[in-house]
Amino acid sequence: MAFTVSHELIFLGTGVSTALPRLSCIMQRDDSPCAVCDRAHSDPLDPNCRSNVSVLVRRTETRQVEGMPEVSSRCLMIDAGKTMRDAALRWFPKHGVKSVDAVLVTHGHADAVGGMDELREFTSFIKEKGADRSKPKDRVALVKKGFFGLSKELPVYLNQETFEVCKGAYPYLVPKLKNDKVPRRVATVRWEVIDNAAPFEVLGMEILPLPVHHGGTYVCLGFSFGNGSFLYLSDVSEVQPHILETLKSFDIELLVLDCLDRGTSPSHYCLPDSLALVRELRPRKTLLVGMSCELGLHDDVNEELGRLKGDEGIDVQLARDGQSVQLGF
Repeated sequence: MAFTVSHELIFLGTGVSTALPRLSCIMQRDDSPCAVCDRAHSDPLDPNCRSNVSVLVRRTETRQVEGMPEVSSRCLMIDAGKTMRDAALRWFPKHGVKSVDAVLVTHGHADAVGGMDELREFTSFIKEKGADRSKPKDRVALVKKGFFGLSKELPVYLNQETFEVCKGAYPYLVPKLKNDKVPRRVATVRWEVIDNAAPFEVLGMEILPLPVHHGGTYVCLGFSFGNGSFLYLSDVSEVQPHILETLKSFDIELLVLDCLDRGTSPSHYCLPDSLALVRELRPRKTLLVGMSCELGLHDDVNEELGRLKGDEGIDVQLARDGQSVQLGF
């Protein structure tokens, strides 16, 4: 049986933890106009409009069965922050995303875990395939052993520190902490605690955690996919020397990298830091995420960054929400 696998990266969010437009910029627009947030506020599809950083890795398997292709896809979502619901409503239909099959969490801040309650939309409210909800007879979901009908279990992969945050914020999603015997429509989560340094497998993909610093010694997990072909470093203030040596050993096709603004930050890479790492690692392509409005207008910054390809041979651009990239592993 012939069998092929492909992977696609879909950006659900590419912005700072406040998301863009920033509420403060809109409230003070008369006294201190912000061109980036004005653009983002006027059009939710404008590239300057950015949700919390999050991506979807879609794995598609194609098998030839009796001469006919059978195609199946499964999706891994990285982070479920404050803006996850709006981002999913905006981009899932555009990219034909029908389910989320696993979640991978980088760290325990609100822009990474603030949308965990909404995971119930991926585990519950599952309708009978082909049902027409406009017809009364089709409005009832398939029923299994459970008060609310059909549901599925969603694995969530995270380190112990982030699990402790989630236990405190969402005790009703942790079976051992549930005190309420009343049926509730909450996500059915299977918590998978991972080691900060040990590789693991999700949906047929081997992933290596890359624990980097995100302000002081606070650890945020980056990830390597495809033996380093795709690297994801969404929140980073320092890449420790031993992690840097690991990154240098990879043949990097795509690097997704933190970039807050043009200044300095105690908890994030800013443009000078991001470009310094790119110059050291020399990935074939880099897409920056986590941008604030202070960085500048999306198209203007990308035009500026585009000149680096001719001057230095490095391909660096700002990612945008809704962008899709084919991965090579």
